[in-house]
Amino acid sequence: MHDKDYLLSLLDYTVWANEEYFKQIRDLPPGEVTKQRPSLMNNILISVNHMLVIEKVWLSHMKGGKHSFDKLQTILHENLDDLMAAKKEMDVETRSYV
Repeated sequence: MHDKDYLLSLLDYTVWANEEYFKQIRDLPPGEVTKQRPSLMNNILISVNHMLVIEKVWLSHMKGGKHSFDKLQTILHENLDDLMAAKKEMDVETRSYV
């Protein structure tokens, strides 16, 4: 398999897996996304923001640049719908880079 095709197949899988994950999150009762939990990221919203931050860091490095984040728990979006939309935009940006 060609390297680009392989990378795109991995990206396609990641997009699919994230969509499945977001479906589950959307179905949670109110308050569950921001409920404090005994984990590294403290709650689901922080965890999903972390996923987006890491993808932005990864893409910055792949492009040979630097990222602007001073911490990996940066909250980019307080609203889950906005966060999911930003994640989809990031998927498009990553795909266009590959």
